[in-house]
Amino acid sequence: MKDRHIDFASALQSFFTDYMVRERGSSSNTIRSYRDTFVLLIDYLDEVRHIPPDRIELTHFDRDMLNAFLGW
Repeated sequence: MKDRHIDFASALQSFFTDYMVRERGSSSNTIRSYRDTFVLLIDYLDEVRHIPPDRIELTHFDRDMLNAFLGW
């Protein structure tokens, strides 16, 4: 059974390499913008929710968490 935090890291990697680059053909500026947002999200989870980056799981993501992040 895979660890969910590995699933998140794999999903994030795939999002950037497969989806943003290959499927969408996103510009480097768009990719940097998404990257910066994910860095902020990971910082939020670490600093506010006390979830270190190596412990992030897909189950941490729900509407309430994302709304709280956006308010942060």
